[in-house]
Amino acid sequence: AFLVAIHENVHRDSLTPIDEARAYQRLMAAGKATTQRDLARLVNVSQARISQRLALLKMPQEIILALSVPGGELTERHARVLRQLPTPDDQRALLRRIIAENLTVDVTAEIVADATTDRTRRGGPHRRWVVSEGLRWRTSDRGLELQCRATTPAEQARVLREIAARLEASAPAPCTPSR
Repeated sequence: AFLVAIHENVHRDSLTPIDEARAYQRLMAAGKATTQRDLARLVNVSQARISQRLALLKMPQEIILALSVPGGELTERHARVLRQLPTPDDQRALLRRIIAENLTVDVTAEIVADATTDRTRRGGPHRRWVVSEGLRWRTSDRGLELQCRATTPAEQARVLREIAARLEASAPAPCTPSR
């Protein structure tokens, strides 16, 4: 009966990704399948889906809770992107930002890619992107790179003041010549 219920709910998309993962975990623990491949055949889904869902259960508790909310702000695609971050603390920090700023999966993926990349396309070192209210900038071997959604002159002026303040704050102290 449990197997039939799981099969029906999975194919009706009535389970959250976490509920689905827990159901797969219970089926395997009950000995209904010994491998993910066997389980996939049993419930008629791909082995990749089984693997992806089970991987969600290894994430930090806050992410699991956020994924447990039906129709919540965090999607499984967000979670798959979060898994690429190196530490649970990084994952939790970006989770909070996803919820606070209502970030899309694509924006989240850009943030993760920028945070996990240590080199530019040409192989030189660069600073990570700074992201703030529709604005992204960084300094690199090519100078200042800026991506902005500011459309009015007032927004553009605010953006330039913010960049100047951040660059000034991060600039090294001037050197005094020694005698």
